Amino acid sequence: MSEIITKNKQYLVKSQYGSYNINNKHTAEKLHQVLTDYETINKQYKKTEQTLDKVTKTIIQLQMSLTILQDDLDKIKKELNI
Repeated sequence: MSEIITKNKQYLVKSQYGSYNINNKHTAEKLHQVLTDYETINKQYKKTEQTLDKVTKTIIQLQMSLTILQDDLDKIKKELNI
């Protein structure tokens, strides 16, 4: 997460995306909030992407299982001449 470091009348806003020297406290706080929001959104996006990947893999597994079951059912029907 980002942080604000005060040195004299200078404000250093640090985050994993870089460090920014700001002269105005209000601007430094605003940048800090924007960076924090971005980091939060980025983490949520990554979690959503992981969840979507798991759901996609599960759907593929279910489709494969359904295909196998359908093939088995077709074999049984063929043997019973239905």
